[in-house]
Amino acid sequence: MPVTIGAAHGNVWTANAFYSYYQLTKDPWALAHSIRACEYLVYCLNSTQHPSGSQSVSYTVLDNSQCININAEIASVLIRLGRHISHEDFIKLGNGTLHFTLETQNPDGSWGYDMPLPDRPWAPNIDGFHTGMVLSALAALVPVVQTTDPELALQCSSALNKGARFYLDNLFTPDGQPMYAVKKRYPLDPYSCGQAMITLIDLCDENSIDKGIRGRMESLLHQVADQTIRLMLEPDGSFLTARYPFRKIRLKSLRCAQAVLCLAFIRYSQFLLNRLNVGSSPKVAVKS
Repeated sequence: MPVTIGAAHGNVWTANAFYSYYQLTKDPWALAHSIRACEYLVYCLNSTQHPSGSQSVSYTVLDNSQCININAEIASVLIRLGRHISHEDFIKLGNGTLHFTLETQNPDGSWGYDMPLPDRPWAPNIDGFHTGMVLSALAALVPVVQTTDPELALQCSSALNKGARFYLDNLFTPDGQPMYAVKKRYPLDPYSCGQAMITLIDLCDENSIDKGIRGRMESLLHQVADQTIRLMLEPDGSFLTARYPFRKIRLKSLRCAQAVLCLAFIRYSQFLLNRLNVGSSPKVAVKS
């Protein structure tokens, strides 16, 4: 893909980052940048209308792919920002991609990476970090849609709980290492670790998640943080790009290693502080 061609994933992260900053500071320039990133998602990507009435958009302007995690994340940011600024096009596409996300969930609660396209080879793939992205996107949406569409909020909550159970049962080892994919342990990489921490925090903080699931997730969160420090942190403070049973890969990649884990540990630190502030004293598994 040419470096001048934008992609949905980068624009989703951009939109979320600037919108989060705007929510904290109310700086109008941050809101403007978030809106511009969302305009790319709405007006530049290729859209597919499905018989059910749902809608999906492509990963780039050069393809017609239907990546499920991307559509979930697009739904999340477009609905949240669209409602804040009363932008009908944002809300419309957000609702379409949300319904696409809900209808592509498998009966066991999982989501594949994408949907098959005509005349192209395809194999089902259920991995940890893309599953985590879908769950985090839905967790952010439940409290938003609850205020205007309680029935849709119940659908999101049901999908979220089913997905969370599958996530816990199939995408972590017993000692808390994130698995790369179902029945595939390696590579252990920063995106698997970082997204796991972010998703577990998101789900622990979402009230519609079953209390039993939330309890399991909080215990697992501390294990994942511990394993990430133990297995991925280098002596110079950077994180490995990938780890296999008998070798390590060190590329010092900002996007694929350092940034996502920096965000994950910032979120984890805030999670622990919040728990302490409400009188709880969780057992922190992170070791020096």
